Amino acid sequence: MKYSELKAVTIAVSVLVSVFNDFRQMPAYPSRFPLLFL
Repeated sequence: MKYSELKAVTIAVSVLVSVFNDFRQMPAYPSRFPLLFL
């Protein structure tokens, strides 16, 4: 992989992790749905 592709993947993963953490912190959010983001 090129460095730019690796950088893009790293950014995408960090965004997904932050979105996953936001969903996990929502008390009304069903606990089974975050499994779809893994």
